[in-house]
Amino acid sequence: MSVRVRYAPSPTGPWHIGNARVGLINWLVAHHLGGTFVLRIEDTDRERSRPEFEQEILQGLAWLGLSYDEFYRQSDRTKIYEKYLTQLADEGRIFRCPHGDPRTERPSENQTFAPHVCDARDGSSQTGIYRFRNDETDAIIFNDIIRGEVRVDPKILGDFSVAIALDRPLFLMANTIDDGDMRISHVIRGEDHIPNTAKQQLLRSALGFPEPMWAHMPLILGPDRTKLSKRHGDASVLEFRDNGYLPGAILNFMALLGWHPSDDQEIFSREELVKIFSLDRMQKGGAIFDTQKLLWMNREYAQLMSDDALALLLIPFLEEAGHILPAFADSTFPPAIGAHTPEIAYTNPNGDPIAMEVIVRIARIVKDRFTTLKDAAKDFPFFFDDPELTPSVLSWKGNQPPVEIRDVLLEVARAIDTLLPDFADEHIYEDALMPIAELRGKGNTLWPLRVALSGRDKSPGPFAILSVIGRVAALRRITHAISLLEA
Repeated sequence: MSVRVRYAPSPTGPWHIGNARVGLINWLVAHHLGGTFVLRIEDTDRERSRPEFEQEILQGLAWLGLSYDEFYRQSDRTKIYEKYLTQLADEGRIFRCPHGDPRTERPSENQTFAPHVCDARDGSSQTGIYRFRNDETDAIIFNDIIRGEVRVDPKILGDFSVAIALDRPLFLMANTIDDGDMRISHVIRGEDHIPNTAKQQLLRSALGFPEPMWAHMPLILGPDRTKLSKRHGDASVLEFRDNGYLPGAILNFMALLGWHPSDDQEIFSREELVKIFSLDRMQKGGAIFDTQKLLWMNREYAQLMSDDALALLLIPFLEEAGHILPAFADSTFPPAIGAHTPEIAYTNPNGDPIAMEVIVRIARIVKDRFTTLKDAAKDFPFFFDDPELTPSVLSWKGNQPPVEIRDVLLEVARAIDTLLPDFADEHIYEDALMPIAELRGKGNTLWPLRVALSGRDKSPGPFAILSVIGRVAALRRITHAISLLEA
């Protein structure tokens, strides 16, 4: 059997994690089984569908790296729906019922209807909505890869709504026609669609389409085991992107929502997920959305990334925070690492040059203190601008007299002033300054130096900061600290 899976989001609102996770699972199944991944925008709801929401879906998939093999939009398939609906009308399988209001029976991914047998089944009505003539008496049975056998009494379905007009199917009808017409082999979606499946089985049979394999995944729940919402930390996927989460971490996190591997491994590359993923390891119970677990994964992914790759992702957040500006207004930024671009790619707000090599160093330093890219860009302003400084903080454990701190910083400044070039690796600063620290005491030397450079009692080490800000800025900051001590 040729494996063809489809991801069918509706562009009626922001693209949230729950919806994106359905896309990821379909993508993983397609790639694991060597099949085709179909993206289908289900925009039958004309009143609520918006182009900007479709663009959000496409941007989110691109950011996550979930490429598709085929693309369809339901609004482009009107003639196909009309053909099949006309066939059903001619066969008497659907009929117009006056007891239906298109405004209240709009297509919806979660829509179910109360049982209803229309008193206009003879086809005399020329108004209202189209319903499917449900004369089934035997139990509707389908096998779910995750949940096993599911049985539904057809009597509880009644004559259910399928279309506003012959060229305007509701979600249930359009979805069924598309899956059959596109030869979808696996329908993988959330468990909230289980009530729709029995109806779609009846529609498939009437249309002559073969039955696909079904898999209904558990829903995502908040820590209190209620439906995931904003108060639990749910957000659109692009909000996670804009807040500085790494795409690999989001993919990894979503994959583990309701699925587990055969061992205790929790961090996976995209290639590892494709290799080991299987629907038979999906759980039936709801999956808990844990924000702290996501932050942990984000940190783990940062550690695994190369410094160059992390630097490129960090640059837009440094720009947003106002820490860096493109050095050349007519250039395209960020430049590719290793490309033939000017060495000085950026400046700080004071006009001081910042080379790409320096941004790579920043990425290497913040890896050890990582939460999100946005926080990393916000939490280290001293890399880019001279800090405000409180003289009392310069004292190691509060025991150093100002004159001793001044003498230490003067000696450190003289050593730094002899170094070339202006920007150097950490080990060059370490080699130049450790003899002073060993003579005067590491705490008595490195503490006031680090505070003079960062303005903080908690920050990366002084050699790391020096490797970023360079000789000129370092001397300026140390001189300022000395002047405060003398005052």
